[in-house]
Amino acid sequence: DNDLWAIGIPGQASVVPPVLWRKKVCSDGDVTTQPTIRSDGVVYMGSDSLGSGSLFAMCPGPTEQVKWCRHPLAGGMANQVQLGGGLKNVSPALSSDESRIYVTMNGSFVASYDATTGADRWRLQLDSRRNNMRGSNYTPIFDPVSGRIYVGFDDGVWEITEGTDPATGGATATSRLLFDTRPDNRSLYAPPALDPATGTLYFGATRARNSTFYAVGTDGTLKWKKETVKRSEEH
Repeated sequence: DNDLWAIGIPGQASVVPPVLWRKKVCSDGDVTTQPTIRSDGVVYMGSDSLGSGSLFAMCPGPTEQVKWCRHPLAGGMANQVQLGGGLKNVSPALSSDESRIYVTMNGSFVASYDATTGADRWRLQLDSRRNNMRGSNYTPIFDPVSGRIYVGFDDGVWEITEGTDPATGGATATSRLLFDTRPDNRSLYAPPALDPATGTLYFGATRARNSTFYAVGTDGTLKWKKETVKRSEEH
């Protein structure tokens, strides 16, 4: 309904939970995935939106108050790509120290922002083509052990490593296609699950009626994969 709702938790089971506030995304922006909440209570949400897409940081507390708002797709960062579109089905991801936030855009880009101010940090194009499928969830995953970011797109699972530009001293990032699912004719439509203790990413990839479930090390090696039941074989 274009809103993010904040619901209070009542002290007694019989009490109707109160609506504390509701934040409307004015440019017809549906909120289709869960928000991300920082330890200090700041709420981050991504929203599909006509022509731009919105990334909100809501202040903690019982009153609706916007800390900052970004429209990542309305205009690009300096010397980087500019494009329109929405943040479709994306929950923002936080770094371990909660200083940085990450979102994906159009099923082909990933960007980082300062979690406190919303300032641009860096932006990368991963897949060569946009994917605006509404049903896909392209939420990025942050690895608390290595500090790397993982994203599942059409071509497979991407790994992003952050760094510092020696010329400017600003934040930068590099990427590599960690595991290519194109040889199996598969694409990811949901984020991988990460086991940081074993350095393993688990994810499903699908094309038409065929699906495969993978276990891939964070070094890019395939540990195992399993072909799932085809829809035509279901009873």
